[in-house]
Amino acid sequence: MMTVNIKTALIGSRFWLLANVLGICAYLLIEFWILAPRSEAESLNTTDVIHLWLITECPLLVAFLILNLVWMGVTIKRWFSNKSWQPLVAWSVVCLAWGVTLFAYGIAIGMLKVLIMMADRGA
Repeated sequence: MMTVNIKTALIGSRFWLLANVLGICAYLLIEFWILAPRSEAESLNTTDVIHLWLITECPLLVAFLILNLVWMGVTIKRWFSNKSWQPLVAWSVVCLAWGVTLFAYGIAIGMLKVLIMMADRGA
């Protein structure tokens, strides 16, 4: 039976993990800034929210999608060369972290909220 040491997996992928942790933090900061309550004069309408999302969050998400696809390629190459599961475990942990982040604060709930607001206004 093959055992996987998660500590070794995470230490061996420090660069990728640090980049993804910083990316998740940046994503959450931008998301909280867009959704932060504002006064009536400064409030964002639906169009502003969509444009801000496209200008700020979408490029960040695309950049980290590309970064993680490159990391997946490196991980698969390592697995074929030395049959080590550790990088695959680290990559899976990061994918799970992004999934939880996007589900909890992001695309699904945020875009659903925007669609409901648009429907209520008769847009």
